[in-house]
Amino acid sequence: MGLELLTTNERRLFWRNGPESLMIEPWGKDSLRVRATHQREILELPWALLQPEPLKPRIEISETHSTIQNGKIQAEISPEGILSFRKTDSDTVLLAEPPHPFPDNFHLGPRQFRTVGGDLFHIQSSFQASIGERFYGLGQHQ
Repeated sequence: MGLELLTTNERRLFWRNGPESLMIEPWGKDSLRVRATHQREILELPWALLQPEPLKPRIEISETHSTIQNGKIQAEISPEGILSFRKTDSDTVLLAEPPHPFPDNFHLGPRQFRTVGGDLFHIQSSFQASIGERFYGLGQHQ
């Protein structure tokens, strides 16, 4: 388990643990693209709507966490693969995965993968809600 920096133009933060791989890269002004797979490699397929600008993010790697910053947004990943996102101008947490989404000892990591056949997987990711945060339009009344 661990973090490593891909040398591809020093533009990506890459995390791998067993079969799970996660990659974070800049994708336009003040934005980051996150891709995860339960395969050894993340495929470079043209699935994004727009091509990214050639931006060079600021990447820092340490034993306790690693970060990638693109303008006003920063992603942090722990050695366990837990992701969080912050606004850099105010240090406000925008989104964070919980450290243990399944407290009943069913903790398999921050993201859960289920095979749907062949090389395809269903991914489930959980995020912490902030105090006072409200969610609307979750599709429950179709």
